[in-house]
Amino acid sequence: MGTIACAQAPTPAGGPTLVVPNASQAWLRDYATAQAAAGPPQAGSPEGARLLIPSIKMADDIQTVSISAGLWDLASLHSEIGWLLTTGNRPGGDLAMAFVGHVTVAAGVRGPLTDLWKTSLGDEIIYRAGGTDYIYSIQAKYAVQPDDVQKLYVKDGQRLILVTCTDWNYVAGRYSERLLVQAELVRTQPSPGT
Repeated sequence: MGTIACAQAPTPAGGPTLVVPNASQAWLRDYATAQAAAGPPQAGSPEGARLLIPSIKMADDIQTVSISAGLWDLASLHSEIGWLLTTGNRPGGDLAMAFVGHVTVAAGVRGPLTDLWKTSLGDEIIYRAGGTDYIYSIQAKYAVQPDDVQKLYVKDGQRLILVTCTDWNYVAGRYSERLLVQAELVRTQPSPGT
């Protein structure tokens, strides 16, 4: 299994990466291979969509985090939210959609998920795509170890997962855990202005 690398400011060496699991589970390996080859669907796909978390005043565009040499490449991710290719690609699909975002973009510059830790159970997360708002309610919030990549693959398309870094280790000079927020789809409605 790989690791959930920290989504922090890009480094000169090309930035942090997330390792796509080499999954001992056959369904995950097969799904990841098929989805990476097919790409995201047009209707309701994360490309061109937005993610909003009203309780922390976050509203950001979503960009696809591509795979290069078996790794999710976070180097081009800055103030956007990244959709992790090979996770769910639309609400109601086979898997939960998983998104990643920075805590900081650069020294003193906040990332889109800086305040994710301030969210509470029941807070809304809105996935806006194709003229529809998919409204999720936060059901769980917990820290995981960087090697818990399987936590990003939930066989429930009614779920949405957010991940960012947490627990800064001053001695090591890095984040030692990852914060995962899991939300469940509770309703849909037309997006404002549609």
